[in-house]
Amino acid sequence: MSAEELPLAGIRVIELGGGLAAGLCTHLLAGYGADVVQVGEPGLTADEDTYLSRGKRRVDAAGAELDSLLAAAEVVIDARARSAPVDPTAEAIRAAHPRLVVTAITPFGLSGPHVAHRSTNIVVFANGGREPDNVRGFMEYRVNLPARRESSGSSEEGKGSAGQR
Repeated sequence: MSAEELPLAGIRVIELGGGLAAGLCTHLLAGYGADVVQVGEPGLTADEDTYLSRGKRRVDAAGAELDSLLAAAEVVIDARARSAPVDPTAEAIRAAHPRLVVTAITPFGLSGPHVAHRSTNIVVFANGGREPDNVRGFMEYRVNLPARRESSGSSEEGKGSAGQR
C-alpha cells in the first residue's frame, strides 16, 4: 500500500511535549499515514526516540511559527508537563483554532489540585488501581489443603496432601 492510500494520508498532527504516551500515540498515527510534526525535544531516551519518532519530523517552533503550524494542522496531541505554565494552553489552542481536534495527555488532568504534579509509571499505576492488584498478587500466597480428617486408625492415616500432619 502506498503512503497516499493509508487511512490518515493528508492529515497533519502536531505533537507538543513528547513523552511516552504522546510518542506512542503519534507513532501509531504516523503509521496510518498522518504527517506528524514533533515540536521540540520529545523527552525520550535514545532507544525510545529511535522507535517512537520514526516517520515524524521534528521542529523547534514557538510563538507565530507554532501558530502557523497549528493553523495548518487537523490534530494536536498536547502532552506538555503542567508542572510549569504552558503557552499556549490546550484551551487557548482550541479557542484560536476551533476546527482542530485537540487532545491533552496528562497524568492528573488540566485543572485541579494535582495538575502540577509530576508523574512516573509507578505513580500512574498506583493512582489508576493497577499497582495494588499487582502487589496483592505477589504478597498473598495461599495454599488450599483439604480439611484434616480425624484419625480413625485406618490404613489411610498419614496419607494426603503435603503439609498435613
